Amino acid sequence: MNAPRRSRLVGIGLLALTFTVGMLAGAAGSRVLNAREPARAQAEQPKPGPHYLFDELDLQPGQRAAIEGIMSRRRVLMDSVWKEHGAPIRAAYDSTRAEIRTVLTPEQRAEYDALRARREQEREREKQAAPAARR
Repeated sequence: MNAPRRSRLVGIGLLALTFTVGMLAGAAGSRVLNAREPARAQAEQPKPGPHYLFDELDLQPGQRAAIEGIMSRRRVLMDSVWKEHGAPIRAAYDSTRAEIRTVLTPEQRAEYDALRARREQEREREKQAAPAARR
């Protein structure tokens, strides 16, 4: 692979990592702060999933199809970044989560772990449902 392309992929990977670490820290902080008001916090939570933002924009069917096409094409690029740089990115995710857990009380850690496990199950279901939806 030539150097400019590799640099671009590393840059994209680092950008994705930075975004994800910020998202994880924000989500963890939000959950900790909202733990005292669970009913209100749950009512304000956006729908989970990668496209929940688009659900809030009242898109026309053509716009939705165009965005889905963009996401599908970009998925190929992100898959290649993950193949080449996935291990260090995964290590950064894991170390971030481990560091966040050190700040939490034992009860909060248990809840955090349960929430993360639930979200992982949702992602797995979404992955399995996605090929069926494309048919």
